[in-house]
Amino acid sequence: MPNPFGMEGSWYKGNLHTHTNNSDGELSPEEVLEGYKKHNYDFLVITDHNKVTEVEESSRKNLLLLSGIEIDVGKSSLETPYHLVGINIGKEIEVPLDPNARQQMKVQEGIDLLKEKGCMVILAHPYWSGLTMEELFSLEGQLGIEVYNSTCLRGIGKGLSSVYWDALLAKGKLNWGFSVDDAHFRGVDAYRGWIMLKARALSRESIVKGEFRP
Repeated sequence: MPNPFGMEGSWYKGNLHTHTNNSDGELSPEEVLEGYKKHNYDFLVITDHNKVTEVEESSRKNLLLLSGIEIDVGKSSLETPYHLVGINIGKEIEVPLDPNARQQMKVQEGIDLLKEKGCMVILAHPYWSGLTMEELFSLEGQLGIEVYNSTCLRGIGKGLSSVYWDALLAKGKLNWGFSVDDAHFRGVDAYRGWIMLKARALSRESIVKGEFRP
């Protein structure tokens, strides 16, 4: 993996996991964008559940918005779905609306589907999901995993997944580690998890090619 501190460019602050009232969040997309602008974020990904949220161009001023989605697919050993965050969707994507149909998919199929649509894929909150190390080791193709998730930490104290990241790296499976809000805007779950990203410019193309620092 390249060293972001050795790259040319500037550092930009962003959040990669955010919900609106288009799924189970409390605020409208426009209200979400305004909040992140006020907290001096440079870019944001809205990742509503199993759907892509569109935002009017006028609301995007002074904040770069990348398209995103969070899908729940497959079944873990706990009989619960895996959650996958897809960032920078390059093509139209359709996810089964029936949760039973999504659980019939294998999680690797979900990762492959998102990648086929141009996404960078992040495994969301593995500690909150109760995944085993073996389940984690079996996955291929994701960019990384969430190491800090504000909502999971403040909600039930299961937002820190650094042990999973350490295990992946020790296994030789190189993954980025990400800090996110997973904001739903209930209580104080927003503006607490972010990454700093080194890129040549604040644009979608440059951000996608940038290097992350949790």
